[in-house]
Amino acid sequence: MIDTPRTTRTWRPVLTYALIAANVIAYLWSASKSGSIVDNQASEAFAKLCLSLPATSEGWWWTAVTSGFLHFGRSTC
Repeated sequence: MIDTPRTTRTWRPVLTYALIAANVIAYLWSASKSGSIVDNQASEAFAKLCLSLPATSEGWWWTAVTSGFLHFGRSTC
């Protein structure tokens, strides 16, 4: 039997954990604003943060980032 060396990781994937936490927080926030865990896109706040052509053309550049965290539900942007 071949003895393979074991590698140990001394660091934690902090950025991965932070992105997971940001996604969960964004979902909980949008669900609480809409009052529904299924139709979380029904809130006005969701509409302001999702990526859409009208928003981008009006200069809302941040929607390119914030839309990545609002991926649950049916998109109505």
